[in-house]
Amino acid sequence: MYRLSIISLVIILFMGCSSKHETKLDRDLEKSIVVDRNIQKTEKITIRDENETKILLTATYLNAESSLADDSNRVHEKFIIGIYRVDGIKDMDLISDEQNLTIRIAYPKPTKRDHFSRKELKKRAKGVVKLPVAVKKLSHNDPILRNMSLVNSWSSYYFVEFPHSINKKFTLTYQNKTYGYTIKKSTDGNSSKEKVIYTKYRLNFSKKGKYL
Repeated sequence: MYRLSIISLVIILFMGCSSKHETKLDRDLEKSIVVDRNIQKTEKITIRDENETKILLTATYLNAESSLADDSNRVHEKFIIGIYRVDGIKDMDLISDEQNLTIRIAYPKPTKRDHFSRKELKKRAKGVVKLPVAVKKLSHNDPILRNMSLVNSWSSYYFVEFPHSINKKFTLTYQNKTYGYTIKKSTDGNSSKEKVIYTKYRLNFSKKGKYL
């Protein structure tokens, strides 16, 4: 009888430990699933000069999160932007004279009353470039960063909202005046000219149909 009681107690303790272990595994699995979902929506660009990384930017798309809406009740396109600069500058605004991040979205669908020339239609087909409607700098312990796998102490992070895109696919474009440019030389008669061309680094995204 005593031996049977001991065996029963061991089984109960083992089941309790197993239950706790399974609960922890479930939490870890759920966290990894969330992280994986974020990774699937994350794009990055790296700007290098002489094999040294000057800028590393990541953009994670969060279109399933609650957000602001425009006058037509369309939810904005939301991102977590992480940016690392080799010069260590962390207090620079994401949108400034030094750098910017824009979205290219489609023009609103024309109504029956709209009549556009061929030139206007060609222009509209290219879409329109828009700056963010809201930018918020995040602290490294902000709750929104908890399930982000690509967070590190040497980057700055921003919660960024862009105007709504009616298309499933759209593009973000990053430009930096210090590290992302080329100089194009041209000759005009006896004089030579130099033109600075800032590189457009593109990040392509798509979203689920229910967010259109």
